Amino acid sequence: MSSSLLASINMLIVTLLFASLLSPVLVDGEGLRVLNSQDVSTEQRFNCSGLPTKCVCPYPCLEQYENRDYCIAKKCYEFDNDLGKCKKSGIDHTGPLVLQAIPITGMFGAGFGNMGRWDIFGMYMGIFFGGCCFIIIASVSCLCCCNKSDDLAPLDDKESFMKCATSCGACVWATVVIVFWIIGIVQIATEGQVLDSNGCPLVFN
Repeated sequence: MSSSLLASINMLIVTLLFASLLSPVLVDGEGLRVLNSQDVSTEQRFNCSGLPTKCVCPYPCLEQYENRDYCIAKKCYEFDNDLGKCKKSGIDHTGPLVLQAIPITGMFGAGFGNMGRWDIFGMYMGIFFGGCCFIIIASVSCLCCCNKSDDLAPLDDKESFMKCATSCGACVWATVVIVFWIIGIVQIATEGQVLDSNGCPLVFN
């Protein structure tokens, strides 16, 4: 067995093992980040004014809850008792942006995983490991499926063809990974482009 074939098989085994170690994380996203979920019963309540004619909430980030006599914070907002004013409740964009900007973590979509967007994180993982596995499997299959009885196509030519196909595939795969990495940075750095796991925009102030 040729050295190039052994190297491809070893790379495939390492990739599959690494992907299998990450599969529990993809299935159970709470292993890396606990998503924030609030119940109405635990939210801070504010009394209405103007009753019984109309419920007027004391702050603009509040709204009347189901025709009751009190107000609660609107979605993606909360009231800061220390500052005495409303503020956005989304995830701060700094952490996800830093993780996405680092090439080692950004190419895996770690910035989106940090904000609880496991759907986008899974897409990044699929592009990275899926493309890698496809190139390896296609290259090995191309070498193994060649007509071995063809005297006009010696083994060296087959290996050269496999190396050429692998190089072209790796170039396309790397380009796609880099493009999605840059797109992720731009989206996280642009206000209003990405929502966190609770459906709220990232906070920029």
